[in-house]
Amino acid sequence: MLQTTLHLGEVGGLCKTAAATVDACMTADKKWRAAAANPALRFGGRYAWVGGVCVDQEATTKSQCGAGSSWQHGASFRGITTLAAPCSSSSGSACAAPWKAFFDLPSAAPTALRTAVFGTVTGAAWVHGGKAVLQIGSPVTSALTGGAIVLAASGKTSLISLTKPAVRGRLSADGAWTPNIVGDTSFSLARNSWATLKVIAKVAGTVDPKSPNRLILSGLLLPQSCNAGQTSCTWPTVEPVKASIGAGVFAVDNKAGRLDLSVPFASAKGLDLTAELTNNAAVKLPGNAKVKLESHVFAVWPRNSGTGVLSATPEYNFVAPLPQASIKVGPFTITFGKAMNAKGLIETRPTVLVVSTHGAKGLKLDLDGAAANGKETSWDVPAGATVRSTALIPHMKPFFPNNTATVDLSWVAPAKFKIKGSFKAKVPMIRPEYGVPAIRSLDLTQVFVELTLPSGDIVIGGKAALQVYDRAKKVSHL
Repeated sequence: MLQTTLHLGEVGGLCKTAAATVDACMTADKKWRAAAANPALRFGGRYAWVGGVCVDQEATTKSQCGAGSSWQHGASFRGITTLAAPCSSSSGSACAAPWKAFFDLPSAAPTALRTAVFGTVTGAAWVHGGKAVLQIGSPVTSALTGGAIVLAASGKTSLISLTKPAVRGRLSADGAWTPNIVGDTSFSLARNSWATLKVIAKVAGTVDPKSPNRLILSGLLLPQSCNAGQTSCTWPTVEPVKASIGAGVFAVDNKAGRLDLSVPFASAKGLDLTAELTNNAAVKLPGNAKVKLESHVFAVWPRNSGTGVLSATPEYNFVAPLPQASIKVGPFTITFGKAMNAKGLIETRPTVLVVSTHGAKGLKLDLDGAAANGKETSWDVPAGATVRSTALIPHMKPFFPNNTATVDLSWVAPAKFKIKGSFKAKVPMIRPEYGVPAIRSLDLTQVFVELTLPSGDIVIGGKAALQVYDRAKKVSHL
């Protein structure tokens, strides 16, 4: 049982900020969080939208209500909420049975989560304009095996677990209760000769409303360590594929990063465990200066279709949009991100770096992160590091009306890479009127050029559509 002590009058008021919309309130909260050296200290947020106003939850007295904000009381007030004493130690009528906040989760959910007991509730009831919102938090007080709740495992190997688990919830005036499981998690992305990327995060989430057999968690990536005052933190930089592409080419760190997890229950036979990280990357293309950009990591622990057991080793891809870059190839300069459209006008196209542990067929990419706008694509990605873009190949212009090529740059060894350009074409090489015996026509449909640098080796090839006559003079397509 929860009990709330309402403080009427000025002492029980609330601090209304200048933010006039939900978006402005959330922007202020995001900015406040980002100012912390250690994101864990501000994970719970400071500003909340309550009854049509943006409330500063940390200001509990008028003197704490900063410039640009106003202290309101009377019709607006704050009440302190706690958990009533356990019934076993209370003789009063207001007492609390052991609170299992997630007991009504599907039976397939982790048992440790469903049976965990929460206590020491702290929170507040906010009342403004006739609307009330109750926000509370509570840590797990029951004993946990190994001090953690295991959410996903491969056999007996824990893949994703929560330490310092707690519940955080919000109860609105219409009675809607939205509890979230909160905690710290950590795991490693490592595969073959790749350097290990350690992921430490504080996350919150609940059962996916669209798929009740998995948890959806999201949160902030945390530093490896901080000083005693939490004013300075260490964020290690990792070069995951240094061994295969060389030092200083591709590096990532998790500062100001985010984590999104989709954690299936053990009985969810058709669902894999997936993680998406948003972090920082530094990339240096051959002949270019190093650039810093936002990178996304898509990781999956696939489920064995026969046994239903999740793999203990993740497969993952780094995806990062690159700015326009030029590379010198002999006497020519190839500029990534240039293309000719159907009207013959030159335009800018996306350039994307994908670093893959395993190669992936049909990897879906949203090249600019915006709503559906034609820049979504599906790409068969080889293992290793590859840049995919378009470029105008100058010396092909005399032979093709549109000399736009799909260009891939891939590293085959440290300081050694290949550039492969591919053109779509329709160039007639043999026509019926040429009178070539048994051949009706031969059209060149694709041309590719592959350069290996720095050696300068070149390979030229193509594809053709061939039509031949059989003995009955019927046409066959080859």
